[in-house]
Amino acid sequence: MDLLTPEFGLFFWTLIAFVTVLFLLKKFAWRPILDAMNERERTIADSISAAEKSEK
Repeated sequence: MDLLTPEFGLFFWTLIAFVTVLFLLKKFAWRPILDAMNERERTIADSISAAEKSEK
């Protein structure tokens, strides 16, 4: 059962790695991801309105 009981060292380094990756994503990737999602949302909305226009 030693495999299922986490040791402090493993927990500590896993937490450090998680926080580091989270920080890097927030610093460098969060804004571009949000911008891409907003652009895609705008493109889809424009496509839907164009399809509705052409249907009329």
